[in-house]
Amino acid sequence: MVKQVKSRKAARRGPEFSGREIWLAGLGAAALTRKQGARLVQAMLDEGSQLQVRIGQTLESVRARLDETVEVVRERAGSALGEVKGGIESRLEPVLVRFGLRRAPARLPAAGRRSAAAPRRKATARRSRKAA
Repeated sequence: MVKQVKSRKAARRGPEFSGREIWLAGLGAAALTRKQGARLVQAMLDEGSQLQVRIGQTLESVRARLDETVEVVRERAGSALGEVKGGIESRLEPVLVRFGLRRAPARLPAAGRRSAAAPRRKATARRSRKAA
């Protein structure tokens, strides 16, 4: 009966390993971890390289679309700026002339008007007709 109790206790403990077996199991675990770690690192390097290529391609396409959009906006802004600038200058010109900050612009002869080179009639001749 004493032997049965000891065997039951031994059965509960599980198998016993010698020191050599534990040492070899530790070496095997280290070697296995090294191999799996190397494969894991290589897999991460491969995935990182692929991701870098995809990101580079995406950035190039985004940059190209952005450049096109910026160019369109720049053209629109340039034409709008020219129109606004011309409108402001044409409206401020009389005010600046009035304050003496600019000289009056030389007017171009309009259709039906006399040019500056055309001789003017004397105003006194008109007055004399009215007086007579």
